[in-house]
Amino acid sequence: MNHVESITGNLEKNNGKIDSSLSNVQKATKQLADAEIAQTIETMKKTMAQLEQTIAKVNNPNGTIGALLNERKLYDELRQTNRSLTTLLDDLKTHPKRYVNVSVFGKKDKSVPLTAPLFDSTGTKGNQ
Repeated sequence: MNHVESITGNLEKNNGKIDSSLSNVQKATKQLADAEIAQTIETMKKTMAQLEQTIAKVNNPNGTIGALLNERKLYDELRQTNRSLTTLLDDLKTHPKRYVNVSVFGKKDKSVPLTAPLFDSTGTKGNQ
């Protein structure tokens, strides 16, 4: 009987805390009920399916992105084209008279054209 009185005394002392805890549990369960979890999961499933389709297209070597990712030769050709364009632009900046001559009596620039870009991002040393 003493134990029962002790327990009921503790319950009485902590009644406010117990009410607050039960209120918080009630609010949390209401939020879970209102969260529309099934709809959220269905939306996530649709998004994952779309992501899988996109990844499949990327991995397909017949598509543009797949070819870039899966075919090393195409990648190397694009890098070489970029390097050639950079060299041409650097040469145009360095020797503009070679490409554009406005003077009627001007002298043509006969210096040697650049064979590599001034700054080469591929790591090989360019013209100095």
